[in-house]
Amino acid sequence: MNRIFKVFWPLTLFFVLLSWMPLFAFQNEPDGFRGIKWGSETEKQKDLQHLVRDRNDVKAYQRTNEKLKIGDVTIKEINYFFYKNKFYKSVVYYTDTDSSELERNLSSVYGPGKREYIISPRDAERAGKSSLSSYWHGNKVDIKLIRQTRMGSYNPDEPDCDGETIEPVTFFSCLSYTYKPIDKQKQIEERITQEKERKKVLSEEREKEKKEGQQLRKNVEKDL
Repeated sequence: MNRIFKVFWPLTLFFVLLSWMPLFAFQNEPDGFRGIKWGSETEKQKDLQHLVRDRNDVKAYQRTNEKLKIGDVTIKEINYFFYKNKFYKSVVYYTDTDSSELERNLSSVYGPGKREYIISPRDAERAGKSSLSSYWHGNKVDIKLIRQTRMGSYNPDEPDCDGETIEPVTFFSCLSYTYKPIDKQKQIEERITQEKERKKVLSEEREKEKKEGQQLRKNVEKDL
């Protein structure tokens, strides 16, 4: 029995550890983006200039003197997202025509990403939405290269490019880096808040129905 245990225990441990790792973990996982470490506080970033989003506990900024190039690809803008004043995401916006070149640049650093169609190319063209994306899943960081082909009028209430809303552009795509520990914390706390709001609304509706029932009973009693 001891011999069997000694033989299979290391193998069992190996598969347990393997199960905890992302299926497509990539090489050279970044500890931040353009010099800002994940989890860094807003106050410590002296070059954050323009606040482009302020909703709930999420704020997004742009930096002064930003280099709007990645390799040979010219980009439109970069937004830096902070949750409760801690840096957890960066989103790069660029024109869709540069997707292939940008993907080659990323693959040279992180290795090949995983490709998948969000919706079929034909449906994407009709709807003017994202059709093809490339993903790099790491232990703590996810990288997404999302090709967008939005056409027509812009709806500010509809999230684009990995859940973040930007100004209307005829054609654009985005590259996002997300620090998963803080993003997961954000999602959990948002779900808790949503559940509290749901219970609050439900309680208010029940109280309203109770008062309406009591008033109806009083009115009926008067008529009897």
